[in-house]
Amino acid sequence: MPLLLIRHAQSEGPAPHMGLTPEGERAALALAGPLKKLGVDAVYASPYVRAVSTVAPLAAVLGAQIGIVADVRERDVRFFDAQEDFFAHVRRGIEDPSFKLEDEESFAEVAARALPAIDAVARAGHALPAIATHGQALTAVLRSCDPRFGFTQWRGLKMPHVILADWRGGKLVSFRDIDLS
Repeated sequence: MPLLLIRHAQSEGPAPHMGLTPEGERAALALAGPLKKLGVDAVYASPYVRAVSTVAPLAAVLGAQIGIVADVRERDVRFFDAQEDFFAHVRRGIEDPSFKLEDEESFAEVAARALPAIDAVARAGHALPAIATHGQALTAVLRSCDPRFGFTQWRGLKMPHVILADWRGGKLVSFRDIDLS
């Protein structure tokens, strides 16, 4: 069954309550028409404001409600003062999915919560559901299908980024980027 996994548009920051930048808002508006043309018939999002805001224009165009899926939220990590430390931390987590600092989630834990949540959406009977999520959460999900999806690919995810996923038998079996520009 096909479904769309969408990394949120550019945001004001990483906290759950932070919304989209003006550029992110424009990108979210620009997604709505092309996603409707693809045949999206259901809209879901992480509870984080930036994910909901990314698909809100699509939901409005479809006249649909946004279903909140808590388990596709971003990976819970510590905040770092320096970008380099953050990137090194993410790289280590991707390369060793069980790695985490105290009071954090590992990539393996993110996949363990996100995959069943996506499966529930896949089994809900939609023709083409769209799920707005986050970069690290999306990476954890994509690595479940292709462990070669690593740090470089995570860094290459755009904001927003749309993935067409083939979901069968309760798991992701293949995926590819969709260019809607």
